[in-house]
Amino acid sequence: MSLLLAACGGDDAPSRDDFASEADRICRQAEKELEELGESADSPEEIADAIDEVIEETRQAATELVDLERPEGAAADTSPSPAE
Repeated sequence: MSLLLAACGGDDAPSRDDFASEADRICRQAEKELEELGESADSPEEIADAIDEVIEETRQAATELVDLERPEGAAADTSPSPAE
């Protein structure tokens, strides 16, 4: 029965791997955008503008991460495993 539900789209939650992949994509994209922001800032005004953009980009990335659909069940525990 569960195979039938899965085949019909009964489980829309992402897998833990899909969740991690999407979170990683968001972080990589934000990191790239943040690296580019201050490269051309020369004056104090440009540096202040770059800082404002860093704050906005960081907020946007954080919002995207919070809004990610979480896996369900045992896969929902997305915290890192303790070191052995």
